Amino acid sequence: MNFIKKLFTAALFIGSVLTLSGIAVSAEHYNIEGFEIPIDVVINGSIIKTPVNSFLETENDTVYVPIRAISETMGAVVTWTDETKTATVSKDENSIDFSIYDEENTAVIYLDTMFIPVRAVSEKLGYDVRWDDYYYQVWISAPDVTVDAERIDATYTNPDILIVAQVLQCECGPGFEGKIAVANVISNRAKSDLFPDTVQEVIYDRRYGSVQFTIAYNGKLDNTPSKENILAAKCSLDGVTVAPDCLFYQADFVKNSWMDKNRERAVSIGGNTFFY
Repeated sequence: MNFIKKLFTAALFIGSVLTLSGIAVSAEHYNIEGFEIPIDVVINGSIIKTPVNSFLETENDTVYVPIRAISETMGAVVTWTDETKTATVSKDENSIDFSIYDEENTAVIYLDTMFIPVRAVSEKLGYDVRWDDYYYQVWISAPDVTVDAERIDATYTNPDILIVAQVLQCECGPGFEGKIAVANVISNRAKSDLFPDTVQEVIYDRRYGSVQFTIAYNGKLDNTPSKENILAAKCSLDGVTVAPDCLFYQADFVKNSWMDKNRERAVSIGGNTFFY
């Protein structure tokens, strides 16, 4: 997963808009308030590692995935023909060509990686594909494929996304950046020696003589978070950072608290103040 903040002022372009054979290939990635939303590819229930994140191209509503990582996970072979600048994905009797010059199976080059439409390659290989519009994930069912353990990305799970989003549902007002900042505190605690090692344990933590997240014990955590909170949680878990190293936060209207007296103030975002 990419651990760099993905901040876009308007739209992200892959170098520029590619005009190929008269076809304009938009490179605008789906984002909220300038934060690109990471797209997971899930094969047989496992999130797959990729060298760079897949993305949702907004103009054509198409998910593009790194060709080699996803194709090889499905047991296919990828070959390159330099003369025609064509990548061929093949498995058993099935094969499909991708090229930046192909109007039907158009590939794009981004971060020195060829990306291809996930549905085109998966369905050509005979696999069912569905889009999860809540978690922004592509789910591929490939019954004859066993996903090798080294290809599975364990950075986060859907239960991790959900519980962080449930916190955001209670703790945050409008503003995507502020939601990411609160989620950052949870992720930062999971990385800190002062707190438990997982986001689940951090949220239910009762060390230091008190409940760390009251909502975990008063019933408010049992909620259905909005899609925006799901995607903010996902951004944070993927490494997008707006409140680096912050371990505490409180509402801006709170004054003279323990945090005010004992922790160093970092930044105020989205109605909350964050502390180191």
